[in-house]
Amino acid sequence: TAGRLNEDNLNTIVDACSSEPDDESKTRCMQQLIITTGEFHSTNLVTQSSEGRSTEAVGGNSTESYKAIVYFYLAGGLDSYNMLAPHTCNETDVHERYMVIRGKSAIAQGVGLTKDRLFEIEANNPNQPCESFGIHENLPALKNLYDDGKLNFIANAGLLAKPVTVDNYRGETPVQLFAHNAMTVEAKKEDLFDKFTGTGVGGRIADVLIQAGIPTNLFSIDGQQVL
Repeated sequence: TAGRLNEDNLNTIVDACSSEPDDESKTRCMQQLIITTGEFHSTNLVTQSSEGRSTEAVGGNSTESYKAIVYFYLAGGLDSYNMLAPHTCNETDVHERYMVIRGKSAIAQGVGLTKDRLFEIEANNPNQPCESFGIHENLPALKNLYDDGKLNFIANAGLLAKPVTVDNYRGETPVQLFAHNAMTVEAKKEDLFDKFTGTGVGGRIADVLIQAGIPTNLFSIDGQQVL
């Protein structure tokens, strides 16, 4: 902040980070808090007014309970089959098939997750062969959220206009299925046939909610997005 950080803000940040266990943690804590200050987001001198912020009454449909969609786009990629894997499947041993596809052989274990490395969760869709799935052993928070009914998985979803095979997908699919840059854009638009050009699925959901009289806001912490 080029020396412009208000003394009160500085003392608040120092006090908040003083309990961190080491210097590296304290520095990281201070950096995270500094970016929340007015001085960080401006180039002029900032003067505190010491006045409380006014609040506006929320209009619209007040009978609706608060809900939020938090969208994380993992631009670096996510090996989803290393996060959620089939576990118990009575009709077909899908887990064993999963292990073979992930490299299991007579001489190698492969990269698939064995059942003892999975947190088992009950499936909630009877129209598929597995009674349960497993979450990676390093993600117990996801299991807890799922068990509490606060998280769900949408698995085996993709941008296909219709069922295709390895032989005909190039001519029957309007998107580039194996191009990461193209699929990044398509995943945010969810508009295979460009019926809503220039919009994203999140924006279209918000439009529907607003038209229904439900107060709705959107914001991004990563710049302007077509989402």
